[in-house]
Amino acid sequence: MNWKFWEVKKKRDERPSPAVISEQLANIAGRLDNLEAFLKSSQQQVYHIDGQLVQNAGQLTETAAQVQKLARLHYKTGQETQSKLDRLMTGIKKVQQWQEQYLQETVQLQLKEKQITALAEAVMKQLDDIDYIRRVLKDELQDDARDNWRQMLEQWAVRLVQALAEAGILEIDLYGKSFDPRWAEAIATVTRAEALKMCTDTDADALLPYQVVEVTRRGFVTPEGRILRKAQVITVQEEDNYV
Repeated sequence: MNWKFWEVKKKRDERPSPAVISEQLANIAGRLDNLEAFLKSSQQQVYHIDGQLVQNAGQLTETAAQVQKLARLHYKTGQETQSKLDRLMTGIKKVQQWQEQYLQETVQLQLKEKQITALAEAVMKQLDDIDYIRRVLKDELQDDARDNWRQMLEQWAVRLVQALAEAGILEIDLYGKSFDPRWAEAIATVTRAEALKMCTDTDADALLPYQVVEVTRRGFVTPEGRILRKAQVITVQEEDNYV
């Protein structure tokens, strides 16, 4: 009996006192407060993270929309660039065709110019021969025969000059004009008295120094003024007593 009583007493002595229990309860309450504060903080962090996720989701949606827009713009730009490149290549091909056509036409034009030049030189030579014959006939034949031949040769010369003009080769008009070294070469000069014999249709007072009284070889130019050959002329010489 005594042993059991001692054991019960010992168990009673091992029970915590109210002060200890109160302290333990206070610790538990503090821990609960800390846990509640932690839960509130965690909940706020969760709300913050959730807000960031929502914001990030919005940004991702906006970014995705911008990416789609850029993709469409890139596709459209690529299509426009390809279209421009196609038009550019078409233009380049046309330019190349024009260049080839221009080169062909240039070659043909150069060939034509050479042919015209060769023909013109032949016609000029014939004119030189005709003019020479006219000068010879002027001194050696009788009046009637001389006039007939002169008229016929003049007609031939006129026709040849017209043919050259139709080909774009023009005779330089120098007779009766003042000598100009740009268009002619003076191969001789004559006195006013000699010039009067050569120019029966001109008055003595009308003859001036350096005036062309005879064209011994015709000169020719292009419509642009390019000299094909200078004329050869005889002019009136300047005399000391000329007033």
